[in-house]
Amino acid sequence: MRISKRCAPDVGVGVIDAEGLRSFIGFGLEALDAKPSHRQDAEVAGATHRPDLFSDLNQWMLKILIGQRLPETLIAVPRDPIRNASQLAAMAGVSVMSASRFVNQLSERRFLDRRDDLLQIARVDELLDLWVSANRDTAHEIPARWIIKKGPDQLKLALRDYAPSRPVKGISKKVPRCCLAVFAAASELGYGFVHGVPAHIYLESMTLDALGRLGIAVDDSGRSTDVYVKGAVNREAVIRSQVTRDGISVSDILQVWLDTSKHPSRGKEQTREIRQRVILQCLGR
Repeated sequence: MRISKRCAPDVGVGVIDAEGLRSFIGFGLEALDAKPSHRQDAEVAGATHRPDLFSDLNQWMLKILIGQRLPETLIAVPRDPIRNASQLAAMAGVSVMSASRFVNQLSERRFLDRRDDLLQIARVDELLDLWVSANRDTAHEIPARWIIKKGPDQLKLALRDYAPSRPVKGISKKVPRCCLAVFAAASELGYGFVHGVPAHIYLESMTLDALGRLGIAVDDSGRSTDVYVKGAVNREAVIRSQVTRDGISVSDILQVWLDTSKHPSRGKEQTREIRQRVILQCLGR
């Protein structure tokens, strides 16, 4: 800048850097000057790259931590004592790094309490609110109809007959995992509060083979829907913790609570029922 004043006093000159500094010399250019905004940029970058507390595997690990104190009939999670991130990683089937990062996130936000030398969830109400908010954007419900209608218990029979795998030329072909969901799952778990709504199922992958094995076909013609099919966005969190009732795979109670929280058909009432009667009561709140 000094050189420009000495060698070219009549020429406008400016300097701009990556931290937001703007410094100009010349008639009328001083109004463009700005101080560095390094601190603000760093804060924005830090917020942008902050790890997701409610990623797929994090939700699965959160279900394990909360599920320790819920009945086995309502959620299927490992139930050994959890004293550190390494034990959580082993139980969840994730890397120690992933479990450590998750435990650190919970600790930093004061959602973790080390009571009786065990990792336990703290400030449950606030954590539940954040969890619900983080699950607002999920897969759409796809309307489907029975290819051939067979009666009122057709969905249960279809789910019971839906095998996890089948041999194809001597090779075991993996079939997308599937389970009863939302209000139908709540009723199956004994906490049904909303009736008269078409049943929902979770399907890990929307393949024609899987739909055919269930006996349904996608139908968005506007006719009355027999079954709504939901794609499992957070596959591990949704599928791993499902329970089995009368030979049928059913979403766990925490997943039902999450799914009904955003459902327009009396979802709030169902969510409140599960939160008060199951989650908070079992967690001693």
